[in-house]
Amino acid sequence: MFAGLIPHTLAYLVLLMYIIVLNQEFREHILESEEYVCSVFTGRLGNRMFQYAALYGIAKKTTKQLSVIKDLELEKYFMLPAEKDVFSKRTCQRFTYIKEKGFAKFDQDLLNLRPGKNYKILNYLQSWKYFGDYFEDIREEFKFTAGIEANATQKIKEIRASSNKQTVVGIHIRRGDITSSANSKLGYQTTPVDYIHKAMHFMTTKYQDIVFVVCSDDKDYARKATTLRNSTVVYMQGSEIEDFAILAHSDHVITTTGTFGWWAGFLSRGTVIYYVLPYRLGSTLGEEFSHDDFFLKDWIGLK
Repeated sequence: MFAGLIPHTLAYLVLLMYIIVLNQEFREHILESEEYVCSVFTGRLGNRMFQYAALYGIAKKTTKQLSVIKDLELEKYFMLPAEKDVFSKRTCQRFTYIKEKGFAKFDQDLLNLRPGKNYKILNYLQSWKYFGDYFEDIREEFKFTAGIEANATQKIKEIRASSNKQTVVGIHIRRGDITSSANSKLGYQTTPVDYIHKAMHFMTTKYQDIVFVVCSDDKDYARKATTLRNSTVVYMQGSEIEDFAILAHSDHVITTTGTFGWWAGFLSRGTVIYYVLPYRLGSTLGEEFSHDDFFLKDWIGLK
């Protein structure tokens, strides 16, 4: 008679404990402060860096507390020293939802948050204007962890020694998913070889003693695209984060399409050249994209 009740009783107890844990988790965070901003991070490395940097800037501007979700991927690569609270994704989902209006376009409403409320902010937040007053803070946040830092520093040293060149210019060439039919339909477009040659030529006229260091997700194409007379070129074969760290440690950076190269250029502090037409004119993304909200004012645009 009682044996049949045991599974039901256990199930009830498990459910009750689960509800208690959820409520306790939420209350613990809320009792500390009712002034939080969080985001559910999405996309790849460059996207997540934009989301973190924008969240940092928004928290500062609105005098709210920066919070991130548990097991944040960025923590594997960067120091992220800012004071912040760590929530479960479930807790962040409970906050008042607010979404940016466009894509790669600054939304002033995200800096006009009401006091006394906690906010979950979405989506990609790809504008430097969210954190424009905190560039040095963001560079501190994105200092590499010890192992990645040491490896990149050593690689750059080896590149200078083996090439007998002192000025390292990183080139990031992104193709991969950009060439898919779905992304093409949205408006993404790869950069032409002519642009890459123009950018390389520009660097050779501005600086001396150059070695170009190429990182790409399409290495065969990258070799063809970076063949320039009398140029010294080195092609990297590392992982995504190893390539990113090499680019970020370069003296100057040439970018193509995407946020990966954007952040490498930002962290390098050097001259950055970018392709002025990352999205096809008249396309979905092209209509939403704001050039001035995405690219920094002192970067150099070529096409």
